[in-house]
Amino acid sequence: LVVLVGLCISTNLPARLAIVPNLIGPENLHAGVALNSLVSNAGRFLGPALGGFLIYYGDVSLAFGVCAVFFGIPALTLMENAAVACCEHFTSVFPRNRYPACLVLAGKGNNGGDGLAIARLLLERGYAVRVLLLARPGDLGPEARANYDRLLEAGAAPGLVSSAAVLKKALEACEAGETFLVDAVFGTGLDKPVRAGLFAEAFKAVNQSPMPVAAVDIPSGLGENFPPDVGVHVRARITAALHALKWTHLNPD
Repeated sequence: LVVLVGLCISTNLPARLAIVPNLIGPENLHAGVALNSLVSNAGRFLGPALGGFLIYYGDVSLAFGVCAVFFGIPALTLMENAAVACCEHFTSVFPRNRYPACLVLAGKGNNGGDGLAIARLLLERGYAVRVLLLARPGDLGPEARANYDRLLEAGAAPGLVSSAAVLKKALEACEAGETFLVDAVFGTGLDKPVRAGLFAEAFKAVNQSPMPVAAVDIPSGLGENFPPDVGVHVRARITAALHALKWTHLNPD
């Protein structure tokens, strides 16, 4: 299940505002879905649509950059707004009276930063949250690092997944019937399939776990430049799509 949770640009702009400007260029768009116009009227979509939603192809960080340039909105604010939207959807599907605990898997980039922010918001809502990083803290991007530091201030220091065995042990320690997992490892920036190594083993362990998975933007391991049956990816029960549906959301899993 994929749910579009909105662009999350700013709390005073419509949730369904889509920013897909000229600088992205048609060469970055798939199968002729060319969105060459900057949205000039808040709340309106410009360009082709499918079922009322825009289909965006490419790295969402480009759209973040446009928001920063054209609207003066800091990337950290965009990340916080995205996390709030995801948290609203995840908690509606996994209410605390049914799923009181959450395990968050986070990577080093913007998707991981979203996950770290979501973890803090879930803590504030009373969930028992454990966070595991598939990256060293020193390798985190600036916005992800800021949300990592906020988690430390909240007294919820993330653990480090140094091997698949560490993750498997953590998954086994969770009460599967009372815990959901937030997948925030890779987003649209992944440019090649995950075939082997720690990430592949981690995704296999997640897929073998009975815990339901909530993915941030796209399930980790899927990408815009390769088919879904290549490599290993997380199989999510629900996905909160940010800004617009992505081309990979249309591929059957």
